[in-house]
This record gives sequence, C-alpha cells and structure tokens, in this order.
Amino acid sequence: MTVLNRSPWWRRAALPAPLIALWFALLAAVADARPGGGQSFSRGGGGGGGGGGFGSHVGSGGFGHSGGGGDGLLSSLLFLLLFNHPLFGIAMLLVVGYVVYRWLPRGMAEGPPSDQGPLEGVSEEDDQESPRRALEALRADDPAFSEIAFEDFLYALYAQAHEARGTRTLDRLSPYLSSEARSTLAQTPIELREVRQVVVGGLTLVGVAGLEPGGAPGSDRVQVSARFESNYTEVSVAGATQTYWAVEIWNLSRLRSARSKPPGGLRALTCPSCGAPLDQIRDGRCSYCHKTVNTGEFDWLVDSIEVLARSPTAPSLLTTSGGALEPPTVRDPDIDVRLAALEQRDPAFTWEGFQARLATIFSELQVAWSTLQWEKARPFLSDRLYLAESYWIDSYRAQHLRNVTANARIERIELVRVGEDAYHDTLTVRLFARGLDYVVEEPGGRVVSGSASSEKTYSEYWTLMRGHETKGASSASKSCPKCGAPLTVTMAGECSHCRAHLTSGEFDWVLSRIEQPEAYE
Repeated sequence: MTVLNRSPWWRRAALPAPLIALWFALLAAVADARPGGGQSFSRGGGGGGGGGGFGSHVGSGGFGHSGGGGDGLLSSLLFLLLFNHPLFGIAMLLVVGYVVYRWLPRGMAEGPPSDQGPLEGVSEEDDQESPRRALEALRADDPAFSEIAFEDFLYALYAQAHEARGTRTLDRLSPYLSSEARSTLAQTPIELREVRQVVVGGLTLVGVAGLEPGGAPGSDRVQVSARFESNYTEVSVAGATQTYWAVEIWNLSRLRSARSKPPGGLRALTCPSCGAPLDQIRDGRCSYCHKTVNTGEFDWLVDSIEVLARSPTAPSLLTTSGGALEPPTVRDPDIDVRLAALEQRDPAFTWEGFQARLATIFSELQVAWSTLQWEKARPFLSDRLYLAESYWIDSYRAQHLRNVTANARIERIELVRVGEDAYHDTLTVRLFARGLDYVVEEPGGRVVSGSASSEKTYSEYWTLMRGHETKGASSASKSCPKCGAPLTVTMAGECSHCRAHLTSGEFDWVLSRIEQPEAYE
C-alpha cells in the first residue's frame, strides 16, 4: 500500500528481524522505572541488577531512556562485533551511525530553561505527515471516528487475540482477524494451554493509506499499520511458563463507508454489525443479524501480521541510573491554530489552569506509584491506562519490591499537539522533570537498584483528554468536579458520592497516554 507517513527507520531500512532484536537489546542498557518510563515493561534479554531489561511505559508506546553505562556497553558490543563478526558489526555500525545522523543535526534535549513558554523553543514536525494526523482525514467519511476509541480497540483486540491462541479459539475472532492473521498467530513451537498477562508496552501507528486527497484510485478501503511491542506469558500443556517480549506489525483495513461505534468505556468485541456476542458468529456470518461480518465492511479487520521479533524475557522491575541522549521535541505545525480554536469553543480554558491540573496529576501519580497504592491515581487516569499500570503494581508487590520516585517535580512543559474529535479534546505535552528513582526491598527498605541520593532528569510526552462538550476552567483540587466531595472513586471510575464517571474526561482532563521521546512521532 502507499504509505502517506514516515514509518520507523528500522522498517524503512528493511533490516532483518534478528538485527532488529539485537538493536533493541543493545538499547536495553538504558532503562528507568517510575510510572511512564519504567522497567515495568521489559524489552527482551531479561533483567537483573538493573542492567539487562529495557524499560517502557505500559500502554504508552514508549521507549525507556536514561540509563547508566549505556554508551560504554554499546561501544564494547560494537567493538566485539566488528572484531569477531565484521559483516554483522559493520551493519550495526551503520545503524548506530544512522541514529546519530537523525538525532544530532536537530539538537539534543538539554536541561530545561526556567521560563519556557508552552509554544516556544520546540522543533516543528518533519515535513511528512504523522500517522495520527493522517488518520484524522477519516473523519471526512466517518465523523464518529475517534483516535482514542480506535487505540482502545487495538489494545483490546491484541490482548484477546493472544489469549485466544492459547486456548485455540482464534476462530471466534474471525470478524476481526483474517484467516491469514489467525494462521500467523497460531504458529507456536509448543502446544499451549494458556497465554496470559498480555501487556502492550508500546503501540505506534506506522502507516496509513487510502485517505489521500481525492481518494486512492480504485480503492474504497482505508489501511492502517500498527506496531505493537508487548510482553506475554505462555503456559505449555506440560505446565511450563515462559514470558516473551515481542514486536509485531498488524496491518488492518476497513471500508471508508464503515461507521465507528461511539466510545463507551473499554471496548468490548462483539458482532461488528449488530453487537451480538461473538459466539453468534459462524464462518464469518452472524446468526443474529444474518450478515457477513468478516470483510471490514462494518469494522476494522486485521489482514496480516508480521512478527518482527520475539525473545524470552523476564519482567525486570529494577532501575539503572544516569542520563542518555534524547531526541528533540516534536511539535505539530498547526498547533497555534488548533489551540486558538479550543480557546474559542471554551473561553474558560487557560494554559495556566491546564498546567495546574497537570501538576496535580503528576504529583498524585508519584505518590500512588511509590506507595503501591495505585487506587490513589484512579481519578486522574483513563480506564485503559489505569488498568495497564495496575499489572505492574501487582508485579512489584509479588516480587516484594517498591519503586520510589521521591521529590519528583516538573521543570518545564511544552505543548506539542492539540486534537479534537466528536467525543474528545486532547492535549499532548512534553514535560521535563527531575527526581529520585530507585527500587527498595519490602520489608526493610534496602535499596536494590538506582540511587536514593542522585537525582535524574527525564522527559516524557503526556496526552490528556476530556469530553468534547466539557467546558470550564481546569481544576487542580482533589475534589469531585461534579459534587465537590473529597475525591474518592470506585474501581469503575465513579465518584463514591455522586456516582459521576470521572475517568472518561467528562468533567475535566485525565491522563490517557504516556510516551517516551524516542518513540513519539
């Protein structure tokens, strides 16, 4: 298909999967913990001592960053490759050179100045359109299309597909998975009893086609390629368990005439036509509405899956220390126009009020994460992000560890993207922060990784959303925005007092995505 946007460098270079896997393994030298960029997601190679795993935010699509000794390890590995395996070493050297070429001419993210405004001092996006921006054109045919709802669907489908291959029930998902895609998923070297703990550590849209101005000649379908990076655990029929790190490209398509379903919490997979349970579908035909539903006529269909990498790993919850090179800030070129439109629709919106809301969310996340009391963060996170991070809170508890992010503070915020659809407004910022980041044993509090005295600087891209019809100044208080009661919510995201659903963004901004600078497009 014709790709309108820039795909990642490792795809454009047509590198073989083993080389891709080794590249990510080399990058494993740089890792962090903390919510939004931690060792909570492992990129192959395992952990131990804080140096082997590769951290990424769960459900964020992000790379981990700042690691200790990364440059020395990378140099040593390249030297050994050049000496013992010259052809392979030269290939890796070319890859490293390409990355340096891509990053250095555009500058490096240094220590943030103190008075940086939200719209200054950032780089414009490359001249090629980003995948997310390209996909916005779908709303011309489908006004109900929502990027947030689409990504919720992708997360749900990915997890359910891998769980289904463990129980050999992939055919149940035939409305969303083509026979070719199901065949790829079903290929396993051992007989499985179960696939569990499927966690998407990264979701990146890498290709969009069929939405060119004027329409692609002879095409009535829109095509999207999504890159998943995940961890999942396989259980064999003999009872053996093994956790894997995987990188996959899922190629999806649907008719441009299809109509998106309105968002309603976490996406449930049902008949794409009538919403009947999936067990009502046989051979691609729904016995309830009597329609063929495995063609992409009503919803997205995964046409094919490419497994780029898959390797055994053990989730590592330890950190490293130090700093690493980060790419420059990416900023949408029309952000000023979009921000002005938001301010016109909601005159009560102010950048200062939004920053205060963001600071409250940031502070509450650090407390909830460091104390393993993740329920304290519930009022400020979208349903998907809260559930994704809950897995790692449970992992820390199970390993009798606790990741402390003490004295964390934001030093600068840069607004980089303003989004709008029929249901949501979104603001994406790059925040620069500083603080301690270390792991302790429980009980006892012995530091087992990181430093309890040496602070780190880091940056992340945060996307916050709120309802499109929501108006009014942002609140930095820890009280219910509807009834004013002290802010306590149920696991369903509802206020314990007035039962208002607070985590959908209906009343104020909530955090829906965290991405690392190396992954943000």
